[in-house]
Amino acid sequence: MKKVYERLYFIIFLFISIISVDQLTKYLIRKTFIIGESKEILGSFFRFTFVLNPYAAFGLSLGPRWIYYLFVFLAIALIVYYFIKNYSKANEFEILAGSMIIAGAISNMIDRLAMGQVTDFIDFGIGIHRYPYFNIADSSVVIGAIILLYSLSFIRKNEK
Repeated sequence: MKKVYERLYFIIFLFISIISVDQLTKYLIRKTFIIGESKEILGSFFRFTFVLNPYAAFGLSLGPRWIYYLFVFLAIALIVYYFIKNYSKANEFEILAGSMIIAGAISNMIDRLAMGQVTDFIDFGIGIHRYPYFNIADSSVVIGAIILLYSLSFIRKNEK
């Protein structure tokens, strides 16, 4: 029973941490930059550039705004359902991954509900070859997905 509470505390801590850091960094960018402004961190390779993204990940357009809300709500609901259903079987990597994915999705949803778009600011690349702008929540979702795929592909396979 102690392990269940430890996992729950970890999940809550991770949720609060990811959402807080993401929302704080977005707030600071909105308050200290003007839209389109860039500041170099590691030369032109890594910089902060303030953009507002009304679209989905990587600037993909899914159509009307309500589709984004529906898509994100369904994705969060499915992930939460999966982890509740498989909580007792989930290893630590899966708990970490699920928490990161859900927290990142919720934090970006907070932006969408509050402002109708997401604040992105992390910008890296070489010359004109740049990765799409993103934020801490996006990073959390992507890293969580990578950890989940790793766990399901390698760790779960070896457990059988």
